[in-house]
Amino acid sequence: MSLYRLYVGSFAVSFVWLAGLAAAQDAEAPGSEGRRIEEVQVTATRQAKSVAEVAAGVTVVGADQLEAAAPQVTPEALKGQTGAWVQQTTPGQASVFLRGLKGSEVLHLVDGMRLNNAFFRNAPSQYLALVDGQMLERVEVLRGPASALYGSDAMGGVVQVLSAMPRFDGDDFSRRARVLGRYSSAHDASLTRAEFAAGKSNFGIG
Repeated sequence: MSLYRLYVGSFAVSFVWLAGLAAAQDAEAPGSEGRRIEEVQVTATRQAKSVAEVAAGVTVVGADQLEAAAPQVTPEALKGQTGAWVQQTTPGQASVFLRGLKGSEVLHLVDGMRLNNAFFRNAPSQYLALVDGQMLERVEVLRGPASALYGSDAMGGVVQVLSAMPRFDGDDFSRRARVLGRYSSAHDASLTRAEFAAGKSNFGIG
């Protein structure tokens, strides 16, 4: 009889503990909404969605990160990112590996346009290094198979680079400008880039 009471008592304590845990989770739920990542990507679903709403493995490197990193070639912006590895054989060339796959198994896109395909080569692809990293707004990485969306040359994933576009709100004429510079003592190389854009909501030059 005492053993039966012990079982019943243990079950009651466990039930009360689980109920309290569920209540605590419900109480924390409203506050957790404020911690959602607001980064937006388009690669995983071909539609603009928040990174927090996408079930796939997605990484977004934004404009601030690109400006701070000042990559010599675009693939350098992905160094240290989850699931990505960058092979750099020369200062002006670099290849991106996603989950161990390379070349024709990783699709490269520039503003939605294919930069490589399965016919080019199966070796590490250097084509992404042809894109100037200082003209980009962000880099999106979709890790893992994406063949259903992009075809057989996206088995390892997709790397999409999106160029910066001038944006002007309202009917008032506005302008903006910036100058970017980089110097590498290791390679004795320097780079300077100047940008200027002006316009309003329905017209602009840059």
